[in-house]
Amino acid sequence: TAGGRRRPLAPGATEAECRARLDERRGVIASGLPLRTATLADYLTKWCEGRLAASGQEPTTKATSRTMVHRHVVPHLGRVRLDELTTAHGDRWGATLGATGAGGPGGRGESRGASPSTIVKARSVLHMAIEDARRYGLVDRNPVADAVRPKVRTLTEPHALDEGELRAL
Repeated sequence: TAGGRRRPLAPGATEAECRARLDERRGVIASGLPLRTATLADYLTKWCEGRLAASGQEPTTKATSRTMVHRHVVPHLGRVRLDELTTAHGDRWGATLGATGAGGPGGRGESRGASPSTIVKARSVLHMAIEDARRYGLVDRNPVADAVRPKVRTLTEPHALDEGELRAL
């Protein structure tokens, strides 16, 4: 309405479904989480302060997750609106992160790309955060779930050198 409060939209098939969605959205607003139109940087900051901080994870795991968000996700994807995040964003982000490392475009990027295991960790944290956004009704689906996963090499089993290999050294 002109000059008045806007009613939040909560579409649904029945009145009961509409009321349930509206109550859920009111809960999201009351929790301090940003709405669909927030940037990924805004959402992830609130997510780290709220959901991640309240999780039962070990303090070191929480610290690693925050580092992944602020060093590897936000510099690259922070300006993207939550409701506009696509699988293509995730694919490009993974490729860019592998090529430039931390800091993002124009940032303090490393001279070499992030390791595949770092990309996997950062992707996992982003997936978890967007999955929470999906559960709260902030996004309809989790586009990170369909993004290309980087290959991580597994190390071969170490073996002891025999006498011939030792002499060759």
